[in-house]
Amino acid sequence: MGLGIGLSKVIGTKMRSIVTAFTVLSLLDIAAIHQELRVVVFRNLNPQRTGLIVDEYTSKGTMPTPHTISRRERIMLRPLIGEDGVTFTGLLEIVTTKDEWRRYMEIFRKEKFLIGCKSKKGKPCPGKQCKIVIHEDARSRDILRSMLTLGYLRQEKAVTFETISEAKGKADQEIRPFLDAAKSAGWNTEQLLYSTLKRRCSW
Repeated sequence: MGLGIGLSKVIGTKMRSIVTAFTVLSLLDIAAIHQELRVVVFRNLNPQRTGLIVDEYTSKGTMPTPHTISRRERIMLRPLIGEDGVTFTGLLEIVTTKDEWRRYMEIFRKEKFLIGCKSKKGKPCPGKQCKIVIHEDARSRDILRSMLTLGYLRQEKAVTFETISEAKGKADQEIRPFLDAAKSAGWNTEQLLYSTLKRRCSW
């Protein structure tokens, strides 16, 4: 209370001073809340956390702990990985011809997801541009497998249907070691928080 009285005397009654003080104090409050949230370590895997640990696992072969990811996770800003429009997209954003659809179905016919990217002028796109399309009936484990497949595919400089098939095969082999490594690192792999992903398709 004493601090507030002191500040009111310094600020005065001018509207510009009051607005400036309010803005500064609001920003300080937001920054303090952000730092408080940073202290909290979440062990359940949501899309963003899954994307971050998959990226490190597929590129470096290591599994980060929840404490490590808590320092990288975006809390108030839009995530750079693992969200609708960033990692996940619609069917027409990837498949443009009947022939492409046939090739994708040769790889993902039994899956509740598919992964690819839209090539430009017939040239293979880099793996970093690939995204996931989720089927409307996909479950959490389907989404997890799709993100692991995407992680391996993003290591490729040029994506073809052959490299997509190889990435899927590698993810199928690594899903169990990946889950074991995640559990050993302290992640809860039994409850996957993927209900925020609303962009789904049917085929």
